[in-house]
Amino acid sequence: MKRKTKTLILFCIFFSLINFSYAQNKHIKYLSNMDPCARLIPPKKREYIAGNEDISSGGRYKFMKIVECEFNILVFDNNKSIVYNDNSRIIKDSISNQIIRETGDIDIFRKRNKSYKGYRYTYYNQQDSLNLRQKRDWQKVNKRYIKKEYDFSDKSNERKTAFISSFDLDIEIPVYKMQLKITGEQKNIKGFLCKEAILEVYEDYVYQIWFTKEIDYGWSFNNYFSLIPGTVILAKKDDKTVLEFLEITDIDFSETIFDEEKITGILEEKFD
Repeated sequence: MKRKTKTLILFCIFFSLINFSYAQNKHIKYLSNMDPCARLIPPKKREYIAGNEDISSGGRYKFMKIVECEFNILVFDNNKSIVYNDNSRIIKDSISNQIIRETGDIDIFRKRNKSYKGYRYTYYNQQDSLNLRQKRDWQKVNKRYIKKEYDFSDKSNERKTAFISSFDLDIEIPVYKMQLKITGEQKNIKGFLCKEAILEVYEDYVYQIWFTKEIDYGWSFNNYFSLIPGTVILAKKDDKTVLEFLEITDIDFSETIFDEEKITGILEEKFD
C-alpha cells in the first residue's frame, strides 16, 4: 500500500510539473495606440502627412505615424519572451499580387536579468525562410535605462543651457523627472483585480494606468511600463485608451507571427 501511495504521489508531482511548465507558455495580446505600433512614413508621403496630429513632433518618431495595432507577447518558461506587433510591412509581386516578403521588428526579453535585445526580421514567403538582423545588443531594462530614455536629466539640460547662453538668450529650460504614484483606487478589469497608478513621463505626458499583480509580465516591456509592478491591463492618456489588455491564452502557433519551428530556432539561437 505504501509503495502504491508513493508511486501515485510521484506521478501526481510529475504530472503537475508538466502542466505547470506548459501553462507557463503564454500568448498575451494587447491593443495598442502607442510607439510600439509606430509606422515609418515613406519619404513621398512625409510632406502630406507632416501636419497630421498623429505624427510625433520630433525625435526618432518624426516621420512615423502611430496606428492602432495588436501588440503581442509570447512567454516561454516564464523567463523568456518574444515581443512583436502586427504592423509588419508587406511586399507583393506586382504581377501575381502574391506576398514576396514581410519585414518588421521583434524584441526578445529575459526576465532573469531584465534585459532585451532587438531584431529586424525579413520573412521570405516563397522560400519559407526567416532572416534576423540584430539592431541592438542586450540592454538592461532598469531604472537607469528608463531614465536615460525618457527623463530630461540635469546634465543634458546643463549642456542646453550653456548652448543657449552662448547666444545670449534668456530661456528657461525645464527639467522633467518621471514620477510614478500608485493611488488607493481599485477595480475589476478583464477579470483581474487592478490598482490605479498615475505615471507622469513629461509634463504633458501623463498616463492613468490600471495594473494587476495577479499575473507578472511587465518585464516584457522596454519602456516605462516595465516600472509598473505586475502587468498593465489598461493605460489611458487624455482619457483616451492607448494600451488595452485583450487576453492571455496558451500559445497556439497557428496564431503567432512565425510557426513553431522558427520560434523554437529563435529561442535556441538568440538567447545566448
